[in-house]
Amino acid sequence: MFNTGLLKKDNVKGAFKFNRPSLINNKIILLVDDIFDSGNTIKEIGLYLTSIGAKIIIPLVIAKTVGGDL
Repeated sequence: MFNTGLLKKDNVKGAFKFNRPSLINNKIILLVDDIFDSGNTIKEIGLYLTSIGAKIIIPLVIAKTVGGDL
């Protein structure tokens, strides 16, 4: 279990890859996450999508855990 924000951040760092980055270049992306806890998943994917050329990223979260990190 990942009890700290740092451990949660390390858990998702480098975990995501999009096989056709040319499809992302200069696009507006709606990023949907089912549950927001620490926010590290959204942050990591957002940074990754930006690094491969996403123009704008719009995050949408369905639910937030009670007592999760901010």
